[in-house]
Amino acid sequence: TYGMSPSQTPAAREALPPARAALLAAGAVGPALELLNRQAAALISQHRLTVQHSDRVGRYIEAGRDIAAGELVMLLPPNLLQWDEEVEDYNRVIQLGRAADGSRLFSSSIRTTDLDNFLCHSCEPNTMVAIGADLTAGLVATKPIRAGDSVSFDYDSTEDDLRDEKGGFACHCGALKCRGEVLGREHAKVPVEALPIAVTLISTA
Repeated sequence: TYGMSPSQTPAAREALPPARAALLAAGAVGPALELLNRQAAALISQHRLTVQHSDRVGRYIEAGRDIAAGELVMLLPPNLLQWDEEVEDYNRVIQLGRAADGSRLFSSSIRTTDLDNFLCHSCEPNTMVAIGADLTAGLVATKPIRAGDSVSFDYDSTEDDLRDEKGGFACHCGALKCRGEVLGREHAKVPVEALPIAVTLISTA
């Protein structure tokens, strides 16, 4: 196991409210999680993804080869899952979904050097997020990504609420349709239906 919040230990899972337990039921663990981590590493190598720095955006992930639209760019396996009350830094997590009781579940990086910490936001991104039933988040190219391009997704497409201490910010992504603020889809300055909402394959039935 790569990482686990206090609520994800086997004993704690047994004590979870049914709604939370249902959301976690299909999450990858054990050999399945190990395989996902190997696949994630293979994608980083295949696309030659590296962390670069610019004065305008700080650190970001750069593609080292051309990536066609529709290709899987990155995998973010569910190595460390956290509920809302466990999240210390909303800039280091991605929202996976909500349980039936409204509880929000997040996937967190484990180390500060993990590549997913450097995924940039864009109001006109070049990837979209697909969230699997196994709680893995995948970034899929929505347009051709050229070698040297930054890999980006729209933070408002995955996060419900980023106001105040939850990680919202003034946006200067440079896109023609830049919204100016990133506050989560519940508070975005455009209708929710206009956002490139993450494809969610989670089922809690």
